Amino acid sequence: MFVALAAIFMSVGCATQVGPRYVDQITSSKKSVKLLYHQQVGAETKRGLIECERNKDGSLQNCQNVNIHFKE
Repeated sequence: MFVALAAIFMSVGCATQVGPRYVDQITSSKKSVKLLYHQQVGAETKRGLIECERNKDGSLQNCQNVNIHFKE
């Protein structure tokens, strides 16, 4: 029964499959790294930007999604 309900939700769009994020571009400086990515969400492709602080050893911290709007 659970499988049948899951199939119904998928067919009417109540559940949206979210794919992995794929990095399209990396921009780095001495203090920060920016990752431009795209991600499949259902039938749409979402794009976004993640910005991180860079430590002296090269590791990343304080990564945040940055609100941006792309012009199509």
